[in-house]
Amino acid sequence: MMLKGKKYLILIILGAIAIFFLLIWRVALVGMYLPQGAEQVIDEVWEEDLPEFVTGETGYADSDEVRIWYEIVGKPKSTKGTILLIRGLTRTALHWHPSFYEPMIEAGYQVIRFDNRDVGMSDWIEDWSEENAYTVHDMAKDAIAVLNAIGVDRVHLVGISLGGAIAQEVVIHYPERVLTLTTIASSGESRHDLPDIPDIAKNYTRKLGKIILRYAFLGGEKNEVRLALASDYATKGEAEYTYDTKNTVQRILYELRERKGSNSKALNQQLYAGDNSEPRFEHLAKLEIPVLIVHGTKDFLLDIEHSKKLTRVIPNAQALWVEGMGHDIPPEYVGQIMERFLPMLDKNAHDKLSSPR
Repeated sequence: MMLKGKKYLILIILGAIAIFFLLIWRVALVGMYLPQGAEQVIDEVWEEDLPEFVTGETGYADSDEVRIWYEIVGKPKSTKGTILLIRGLTRTALHWHPSFYEPMIEAGYQVIRFDNRDVGMSDWIEDWSEENAYTVHDMAKDAIAVLNAIGVDRVHLVGISLGGAIAQEVVIHYPERVLTLTTIASSGESRHDLPDIPDIAKNYTRKLGKIILRYAFLGGEKNEVRLALASDYATKGEAEYTYDTKNTVQRILYELRERKGSNSKALNQQLYAGDNSEPRFEHLAKLEIPVLIVHGTKDFLLDIEHSKKLTRVIPNAQALWVEGMGHDIPPEYVGQIMERFLPMLDKNAHDKLSSPR
């Protein structure tokens, strides 16, 4: 009996030693996948007052009993029309950086941004299952619900990544509501295993998996920030710009402290909606409205061939390949996007536009 007891004691001690060294290993490598100097920035932001990230008129739209949070950003001097911004996978409305939408406001446009279902201040879907899953079309109806709640008839749509797919669904099913369409880093089909297009998303997926293993189980608010920061930074890939670590940390903390934080189920549920959506190329080939297709040449997540295929399918589509840009829109690249975007809108302004409330 004593021999058996000693055996169990040795096993317990060895297990405790293994756990101790595992924790040491995780803590020692806690800074992996973060931008250079991130730990210092996180400590600095912790001691400062957070800036206000929501400054416009806010409200909720009802979309088949799902509440969708929206914000009317800024007050243009003269309203030429309305622009609706749609974000992508797990991203909230606050991911739209002011450097992107302020030129629109200065040009005389009303800008609306909103949280997709399952993120931010919009409803999180608790009773989700594969048998009861929402679709990209449901997410498109959320966008229409926002327009109805504000009282806007027709808009200029801008969507990035999954938001581009949602915008395509809007223009396909509600063409009377759309003046122009701009897709950024998006595709006409959400599957990545297309025979004619390289699948580079698996590179990001592997990296994201390592990031989750590194930070998701350590606990504490700072590790939540590290997890979100590393996940956001990963979309930069090899893109050629200076990453704004401080602004990103401030936004992440604002989401955690002033809003609802991060929904751990959103990634799987939104990804399921995107991956199970039907190809849209056949419908997009019939579009008659002006379309601008934007994609970065250094996109780490979605190969630029997806956008090139869109330009071949959509009649009279304009293409803008942004040299050095990744799967996001840093301030450095906004100018050249606006040079193509705003003139397209100006040519199609004042068309059956309802005034903001």
